[in-house]
Amino acid sequence: AGGDYPRRSAAVLKPGGAYLAASGVTPEDRRALQEAGVEVRAFQVEPDHAALASIAELATAGRLAAHVDRVFPLAEAAEAHRVMEQGAFVGKLVLSTT
Repeated sequence: AGGDYPRRSAAVLKPGGAYLAASGVTPEDRRALQEAGVEVRAFQVEPDHAALASIAELATAGRLAAHVDRVFPLAEAAEAHRVMEQGAFVGKLVLSTT
């Protein structure tokens, strides 16, 4: 996540709730969440080399596919970003340069 998501989350999480971050949280974001009565829990994800190798094998064999929800021309990048921020998609959004 990152960006303004922690502070936006502070506005919608109920006091006593928890904000989970798979990466660091800035001191300012942590303070905003704590002032809203939200507990902050951050953790680091460590790479799993065996799992990554297995995924690479699946991709090489053509057995791994991502669901593409929509393809936007590059000229519609702002619209793609709006859709992404609203969470109004399932899978991936793609910007096409062709």
